[in-house]
Amino acid sequence: MANRLRRSGGLYRARYLPVSSEVFTYGGTAGLVGGTVTLVWDCQAKAGKFEPGPYQAKIIIDNVERGVINWEIKGSKDTMPDPVKPPDVKLPDFVKLIVGKWEVVKSDEEIPAGGVLEFTANGKVRSTFKKDAKATTLEGTYALEKDVLTLTVKLGDETLTEKILIRSISDTEMTTLAKNGKGVEFKKLRDTKPDPVKPPDPAKLIVGTWEVRAVAPGSAFVSDYVAFTADGKVRFVAREQGKEVVITEGTYTVENDTLTLKFKLDVGVKANTITITKVSETELLIKESRGAGELKRVK
Repeated sequence: MANRLRRSGGLYRARYLPVSSEVFTYGGTAGLVGGTVTLVWDCQAKAGKFEPGPYQAKIIIDNVERGVINWEIKGSKDTMPDPVKPPDVKLPDFVKLIVGKWEVVKSDEEIPAGGVLEFTANGKVRSTFKKDAKATTLEGTYALEKDVLTLTVKLGDETLTEKILIRSISDTEMTTLAKNGKGVEFKKLRDTKPDPVKPPDPAKLIVGTWEVRAVAPGSAFVSDYVAFTADGKVRFVAREQGKEVVITEGTYTVENDTLTLKFKLDVGVKANTITITKVSETELLIKESRGAGELKRVK
């Protein structure tokens, strides 16, 4: 017995008894631009009648499952009752997923493979592609109503609007279908962010010879020059009568912005902890308990 389906209140209701499957053309409402809807029934008719019990039908649009209709037969076996609830349609979050850059992988349309469509969160669209070695860029707007994408672009003095069905979309892939039956496959491009700029490493920058320009009275840097070597040694040098004289020697460590100096004395080891407020290729600024200091690189 043939199926007869009618639309009522947003639902498709079956009259008489469906056989194993029924195919019909959806009329373009509810956001669908053409395409074929297939109802796949999970039961078989027996002599034109169904046994009492629950049944289910899957709604498949262009080979993509869009929802489920559930119903139950409790009374007469000769008629199919109305569905007990609306179709449970689970659609992707098109508005969220479409934002980003999409590269054409395969196309039946004029836009060739390698072209890029960029959708922004504020409804703007930008298309960039090459054809016959000539780069073309189109800009416009877009709107989404469920799985229907409406593109509006300006081509010269003419404004073009086209409705396109999004057949499938995910975080990585999208396929579309135009009214002319031509489809496009896309892959999503990920933003390539540059590596974050690492802050300078004080332990490396401090190596070298520094001229003491200004320090507080009583500072550990009361000398003319300070030399830090890569092996962790430090020398304080004074210039006397045109000659350089080593005042004291010791070791140093740098951990983050903390400089620790250690000197051997007759009574033990003396340690000074100093804060590095700035270090660069040319300048070293320090802060001690007695005040701030400034050094300039010599080499």
